[in-house]
Amino acid sequence: MSPYQNIKIKCPKCGQVGNMSVLPSLNTALNPELKEKVISKEAFEYTCPGCLTKNHLNYTFLYHDPSRKLMIQFVAGDDKAWVKAVNEFRQMPYSTRDPLRANKYCVRAVRSQNQLTEKIQIFDAGLDDRVIEILKLVMLANSFKGRLLKKPDHAFFYKDTDGSNNIIFFKKEESMGALKVTPEQIAAVEKDYAAALQDTMPGELQVIDSLWAAAAIKQCRKAD
Repeated sequence: MSPYQNIKIKCPKCGQVGNMSVLPSLNTALNPELKEKVISKEAFEYTCPGCLTKNHLNYTFLYHDPSRKLMIQFVAGDDKAWVKAVNEFRQMPYSTRDPLRANKYCVRAVRSQNQLTEKIQIFDAGLDDRVIEILKLVMLANSFKGRLLKKPDHAFFYKDTDGSNNIIFFKKEESMGALKVTPEQIAAVEKDYAAALQDTMPGELQVIDSLWAAAAIKQCRKAD
């Protein structure tokens, strides 16, 4: 059975209506060949048959990797849509949530396609996204200290073609450089912030982002 659903879409440039096959969810055990299309964001692209303009679409998507016991819910839309989707997921019947809990699934929610592909790469690298989010803030504080005008405002994890793990920093859309992630840095975060990394919510949806990391750092420092 195909995981795709066909929808009608109107090209914002020329107005021609065409058919697009959207991917509302992906189970990597059933359709592993489609995973790269999600990471490259090709799964969210539509080429108009009339003017050949390539359009990038935002639509809600569920990623499921049974081998890693991982689910990532990408929620497209505004703040209202985000709150609604997260609440609905958390209020699912126990019959639906219990298997996730029993199998100690890692369940995440993200608000952008960049966050979605980042999470996939983090877990594919065998890393903990909570550690990476904390490490981003630690790196930001240590490596860009004293920079007021050129201080990055966000960062993303990515795996380079040479196999190395990296964090690239941005100010708006401008790249401010990248730093490699070393095993020593990972171990230091795991040690220094162990209290925040105790997984007390297996199978429950969690939003792990910079806000979560800032709160975790504050919590651990207050405990010290």
